[in-house]
This record gives sequence, C-alpha cells and structure tokens, in this order.
Amino acid sequence: MLYSIAAFWGKRRNLKSNALLEASPLSVSRRFNRNIRNLLILTGLHVLLFLGLFSRLDLPLHDDANYFGHGILFGKFGSPLYGDLYPIPAYFAALLYRCMPLSNTAIYAVYAFFSQWIFLVGSYAFIQIFSRNTGWSFLATLLLAVVVSYPFNLNVQLFPAGMLLCLLGWMESKKSLDIWLILASVGFSYLLRPEYSLITAGFSLPALYRQSKNQSHMRLLIPDLSSLALVLLFASAAWPVISWGTWTNRFETEFENQFAQFVEQKGLSDFSGISPAAPVSETINKFFPPEHRRSAFLARWCPVLYTASAYPRLFLDFLTHQATPFLRGDFSFSESQALSSFLSLFVLISLFVLAGMIFHQRQWDKLLYLYFSAVFVIGTLPVLCGSPTRHHLLPAIVWLIGVIPSLWLTATSQARWFVTGLITVAVFNQFPHWKGEFQKRQGSRNWQRVEFLVSAGRQESMANASLAEAFPIFSVAFCRKVGTSSDYHAAWDEFGHLRSNGGTGAEIQYVLFEKFPPGLPGPSSEALLPILRRHGTLVAEQDPFALWKVDPVRVFVTDDLIQEKDLCLGTDIDLPNKRQLVIRWNLPGPAFIDFHIWVKVDGGKEQYLGRTTTGQANRFVWEDRSGIDETGAIQKESEPELAAAFLSGPELNHQYEFVLYGIPESVSPDQPQASKPQPFYTKGPLEYREAQ
Repeated sequence: MLYSIAAFWGKRRNLKSNALLEASPLSVSRRFNRNIRNLLILTGLHVLLFLGLFSRLDLPLHDDANYFGHGILFGKFGSPLYGDLYPIPAYFAALLYRCMPLSNTAIYAVYAFFSQWIFLVGSYAFIQIFSRNTGWSFLATLLLAVVVSYPFNLNVQLFPAGMLLCLLGWMESKKSLDIWLILASVGFSYLLRPEYSLITAGFSLPALYRQSKNQSHMRLLIPDLSSLALVLLFASAAWPVISWGTWTNRFETEFENQFAQFVEQKGLSDFSGISPAAPVSETINKFFPPEHRRSAFLARWCPVLYTASAYPRLFLDFLTHQATPFLRGDFSFSESQALSSFLSLFVLISLFVLAGMIFHQRQWDKLLYLYFSAVFVIGTLPVLCGSPTRHHLLPAIVWLIGVIPSLWLTATSQARWFVTGLITVAVFNQFPHWKGEFQKRQGSRNWQRVEFLVSAGRQESMANASLAEAFPIFSVAFCRKVGTSSDYHAAWDEFGHLRSNGGTGAEIQYVLFEKFPPGLPGPSSEALLPILRRHGTLVAEQDPFALWKVDPVRVFVTDDLIQEKDLCLGTDIDLPNKRQLVIRWNLPGPAFIDFHIWVKVDGGKEQYLGRTTTGQANRFVWEDRSGIDETGAIQKESEPELAAAFLSGPELNHQYEFVLYGIPESVSPDQPQASKPQPFYTKGPLEYREAQ
C-alpha cells in the first residue's frame, strides 16, 4: 500500500480522474463487454455460494424474518403496510407470494437469492460508474462481499441497499436531471429506507447545480421520458402507503431503546434515581420532560427531534457516544476485529490521500468525491439514533471501500494484486468466524423452532398460515407492546378475528409460545394464554415451545334485535325502561341439540341464565319479563327458558360476561348443572350502564 501511495504521488499533479475522461466508442464497447462478463461471473459465484449455504444458514432470522413476513402478510391480507418500515421490500415479498405458487420456504429462498444478487449488481454498477475501471470494480465487489460477511447479511438490508446503489449509479450516468426526477428519486429512496432519502438528495444537488448553470431554469421543470417513468413508479409505490399505510415511529422507538442503554452504560440512572429496570418511557420522560419539549418545524416531521428539544446537550452527547466507532476510526466492518481495524485504517488513508489530491495537488475535480463522502456521513445521522452497525450502513461502506480507494490505488499497476491479496486475507480472517456462526446457528433457537414446527405440521396442515413467530412467516401476535417494535399488539376485530396492530392488522391464525430467558421480550403469555385457552386449540407442545391454533370468536352480545355490533369489551347504554341484551352465536354445523347460556355478574361465578331447548337457535334475548306471569315468563316463543333469578332482565350499572355451552346428544339438556362439555366464550365482559 505504501508503495502504491508513493507511486501515486509521483504522477503528474494535473492528471484527470479516469471517471472524467472522455472515452472512445471502441473503449466504451470494450468496457460494456467486460461489464457483462464480470456481472455474469458475479452471478455464477453467487449461485454457487447461495446453493451451498442457503439450506444451512439462510433461515429467516430476527428482522429479516419480521420484514419478510410483513411482505407476505401484505400480499395475503393487504396489510400491514408501514410507511417507515421499507414498503418497497414488502412489495417485493408480496409480489413473490402472489405470483409464485410455492411454499413459504421456497418463496423466502427466491427472496433471499434476489436480495443478495441485487446487492452484488448494485455494488458493481455503482463502483464502476464512479471509478470507470471494470477490473477494480469486479475485485472491489468481491472484497465487499467478503468484508461485510455477505452470506450472513440480513436480506432486508441488502435489497434496499442494492436498489439505492443502482438508483444513484443511474442518476450519475444520466446526462440530464430535472426537478421531477430528483423528487421521485428522493421519494423512492424513502420507500426503500427512510434515511436513504438524505443520501439521494445529497447526490442530486451537484447535478442540479451544474445543470442550472449550463441550461435555463425552465429546462429543470420539463421532465423527459425517464423522469416520467420514475415519477409513475414512485406514485405507484407511494399510493398504498398514502391511502392505507401507517407509521410506526421506528426512529423514535429505536432512539428510546438505545438511549435507555446509554443511560445504563454511563451510570446516569444513579444520579436521576431511575431504576435500571424502569420502563423505557419512564427513562425518556425523566431526561426529556414532556413539558420542556418544543414543537419546532423539523420536530413536527421528526418526533426524535421533538423529544430531544427538551435537553439538546444530552441528545448531542448521546449522538457522540453512538458515533464513537466512526470518530476513533475503528468501525466494525466484519466479525474479525483485526480485519476491521485494518480496513478502518485503509479508509482513513484513502480519505487522507483524497484530501491531499484536492488541496495539495489542486485537483479540484476530485472535490466532488469529498462532497459525496460528506453526504454519506450525513446520511448516517438517522442511523445513529438506533444501532449504527454495518448492516445499516451498506451504501456508505460501498462508497468508502469500493470507490474512494480507486482514486489513488488504480494509479499503480499493483492495485489488482493488492485487492486480490486483501480478499484472500479477508477470507482467511473471517473463516473462523463463519465457522463459529455456522455452528452457533445450527444449535440456535431458530433451528429448534423450525424442527418443532415441522413436527407440528405433520399433525395439522399449516400451509400458507400466518404464524405468530419467526418461521416460516413472522406475524405479530403479541398482546402488549415490546421494546423491539411498535405494532406487536393483538386484539379482536369487529368480526371476532384476532388480528395484529390493535385489531387492524393481519389475522393471527397460529401462535407459537416459547419460554424466553429473563429480560428478553417475547409474546406476553400471561396476557395471551388465557385468550388462547378460551378461543384456541393446543396443536403441539414440546419444551420450550407450544403451538396454538386461534379460533374466531363465535359468541357476540348486541344491544337489541336490530343492532349487530358486538359490545363485548365495551359499554352498552340503555334507558331503564328499555333494558335488553341479545346473545348471538355463529357455530358451524348442527352439532348440538340445545344451548345453555351462563352469565358472570361483576366478575363473579358463573350462573345459569337460560336455554334454547333447540340446536337450531342462534340467539338468546335477555330482557325484563317480570310483568308476565310465571308460566309465560319462563316459556316464550324465541327464548323457551329463562332462569327465575334473572326474570327482571339485565340490571344497569353492572358488568356481564356470557358463556355459551353447546349440548350434544350424549348429555341431557334438562339438567343445567350437569357437565358442560363444549364452552364458547365472548371476547370478554361488557359494561351495562344507564343512559344519562
């Protein structure tokens, strides 16, 4: 490397960058052929690598399973769709689900293959456009694949990063830009990952400036065909988000979790009097009091800034702490600490040489590369609020390792030998870590989960089912919010189906419970398990897992015979002279000869309310019959029997919960106190109040 630097400094000071030289038609044709050849080689290597590793390593893990699952659920149900959780990758997974009649595992294999492939192609195209050196671009892409532990990267990060690199490369190679193309590009980048919009906007400004100097300002307002195509593509991708998408405030959630860890690491909880086990929201409100927050213009668009406005200095200290690996030049590029340290040094030397080229040799044409480096640095600011790992900074890594070194290293004949040697060293440095990762995953909880679900699938078909944990589809069946997400809250919808996102998301068909180590967030068994015991069926159980099938609610309570809205978990308000509740049910098939209705008053014990005397009934009216003689009150056309204790109907200002028992032929229907073999439950109690 030092020899290469010395050779470079011996070149003519006014040597123009290869990226800015005019190429002859013959050289363009040769470069095109070499690019096609290199892309075919990269694709072939990717196929071999993928076939060898996917069956052993590429199970949906962690966020990858989460976001892939969101895409499948969107393709299946049309929801959930989150504007700040990568809509375009969700569209990609949904498209595969809708167009490919394959199992979920096979669809994930296709998803993973193309996610990793698009990152390779995007990296190569991006580096080649800025370096104009096909040989360097090929080797640099291989180096990046090895350095960032390519086989183990999360596909949900690879796909948007590869798409962004393709977009930026296309914008750089395009002869002219207009304001419509730039706006569509920024919007499209936001749908890939929200923080990518800053990078795209930064890349657009120099081209916009150059064009405004060379052409009229009106020309910037006139779109060409490619601009119109990109605008149409962006509008198509943004329309579902605008129409029915929601936002999770992901940045704010990540900031709150990371700040809580920052408080614990710095020992700030001792001075503030907050327990380390305190909820994250309590920690945030303690250090950033809501009454001191200011709603400035940017704060309205970014909730993190609104929170930080209560204590800006502490927020800056937090960002500095998060940026420490960057500031000290020791970023974790790979699992190997030695390799990461070397690459950090390599990047720092490249930036130092670039600065020397600009300010010492007066090569002002290189100033643009320094500007783009600053753009990538600014693009990391949103990431600093969460976890600034290499998976979240892939475009910046491609720029720093793939493009910046080409400005000085390709000036010598030793560049290819150096990069080839670096790739070899990287492989040997990372091989022990890859082997350890492979062994770790073989014994991981995810593999155990897969084996359990495969075994459970032999008892009951779960083809294309929505599961409440990571494999084969990650759904969201949590009964309370957990720290790692903002939509893990299950609730009943108005039709009696258990759904994610507070009852508005995808239907939850199966729930996988597992025992988590203390302190780790997981499904809330104490909240969800009672629901499943009432409305579910245990399919399989093997420590530490239990798989439940969720049945829809079959019993509803409405205000009267006309209304159809279920009032359970809510309140019914009636006048004293119009007291009536209607218990309704919707059960499949004539499996019963009678139905008995029991009631809990104010959370007390079950009491017999009445019976239908027929298995054909689908409702029971409870109203005041105290004015009718005893025989007429007990015997009525639609409700043949009502218990004497409840002849006066439902009483106001009480809480009622009902249980329906289906009576089969094997049980005598004339004995209300006999065994009750088949219970059906409502969602929960209802409050019965008097109208004011």
